[in-house]
Amino acid sequence: MVIVAGILTFFAPLVSTNPPVTQITRWSPFSIVRQMYLGKLPEPTCERCGEPAVRSLLALPVLVMAVYALMLLALFALCFSDAQALANI
Repeated sequence: MVIVAGILTFFAPLVSTNPPVTQITRWSPFSIVRQMYLGKLPEPTCERCGEPAVRSLLALPVLVMAVYALMLLALFALCFSDAQALANI
């Protein structure tokens, strides 16, 4: 349940901006990526080639993406691991 709650923080407005960006001061990681895809925020581009790279990967800082990826990996490991091995811990 703790891992699921952590994953749900992806949709919680945890980022504050001052001054407001597009009249919004509280942002969630999901809303940042969504607004970028809608074209309301500048999209990241590859500095070497000038092409929009994998936007969802570059839209958030690497450490934030790593935390959410680790939470998904932990959830996957818990769901598909042997229940008896977890009970022995």
